[in-house]
Amino acid sequence: MQPDHTAELARLLGERILVLDGAMGTMIQQCRLGERDFRGRFHDHPRDLAGDNDLLSLTQPQAIATIHDAYFEAGADLVETNTFNATRIAQADYGMESEVSAINEAAARIARESADRWTRRTPERPRFVAGALGPTNRTASLSPDVNDPGARNVTFDELVTAYGLTSFLDYYYLLRYDASPAHWDALMNRLAVPETFFCRQFDQMTALARVIAPAFFAANPRRPLRIWSAACCTGEEPLSIAMALDQVGLLEGNSIQIDATDGSPAMIERARAGAYAGRSFRQLSDDVRAKYFEPDGDRWRPDARLLRNIRWNVANLARPDEVERYATADVIFCRNVFIYFADEAIRSVLRVFSKHMPPDGYLFLGASESLTRLGVDLELVEIGGAFGYVKEGRRPLVEQERFSTADVSAARRALL
Repeated sequence: MQPDHTAELARLLGERILVLDGAMGTMIQQCRLGERDFRGRFHDHPRDLAGDNDLLSLTQPQAIATIHDAYFEAGADLVETNTFNATRIAQADYGMESEVSAINEAAARIARESADRWTRRTPERPRFVAGALGPTNRTASLSPDVNDPGARNVTFDELVTAYGLTSFLDYYYLLRYDASPAHWDALMNRLAVPETFFCRQFDQMTALARVIAPAFFAANPRRPLRIWSAACCTGEEPLSIAMALDQVGLLEGNSIQIDATDGSPAMIERARAGAYAGRSFRQLSDDVRAKYFEPDGDRWRPDARLLRNIRWNVANLARPDEVERYATADVIFCRNVFIYFADEAIRSVLRVFSKHMPPDGYLFLGASESLTRLGVDLELVEIGGAFGYVKEGRRPLVEQERFSTADVSAARRALL
């Protein structure tokens, strides 16, 4: 067993910047290996193995050692093991689940031997090895079938096992004490619920377009209207907000900024890709879809004028430092996410919202979400036929505006 070098590594990090190696995959591509090279001793395996880079730790160990040596020679202080996809889930694509333990052991040994060789050459500059563990090639929150959102190709139990853990308690301790950003991103991707559609609870969006936005621009002609879609999922909500504003002629000629965030990097990636299937349009008429979207094979892509004002980013609502700058928005849509939060977690998020919201700001929640029992300093108010929340004490001022519910209802019928 190797001695523990944690203290030495921590000391060096306090003295200088340590250099981590680069990508393993591109270096392997430069080796120009073929199917026979990948197979090695697995020449009778029934599936193609070319592309299973992790398997090379067993079949071409010298090639992997040469890559580690090259990074150390270039100045790296640490190299990562060739194990990014060395899990049972990822190896199932090649039918190599039974070799996962051997792959990990071989990869660690190869990297360690390379690090030891370079440390012996220059003892004043020790080299280190970092274990690599990718998030697998499957997610438990996304369906492999666009027509069946409930379908899954992996279970959460299988994912926990793939990380070499024996229980959910082990996974909890990993996240609490030893998780990398990649672990958290992977977890957020698996917890995401990508069930949404365009113009969902559209009364709130038409209230924004017909009531809140005109009043805002009348009072603040030189300020941009900032809108935050705080749990935007795959992007249908912020695009629907843009459609509502365009429907009343406000999207062009006004300064409008729509920040669209989600805690799941995978959801933001899909939102940026902007390719939507039929289920996303189940509440939208064909005429409106044709107006705002262009067909692309079996998908539809949003028109550029909808995307112009939207900025996509990852932000976890449970982390105040990630959401404080967004919470200063004039209007916040945080819908159908608190249903998954414990009461204290909701209060924690709302304290951030309330602290940073402008005095005349608005907060919209999902239809099944209510703050009345939580004792927060936000008040429920009717805004043009829709319900939202404003800061404590502002409700009488909002209700004095005499907003027209009829106008909002007419706008909603026109768009849907």
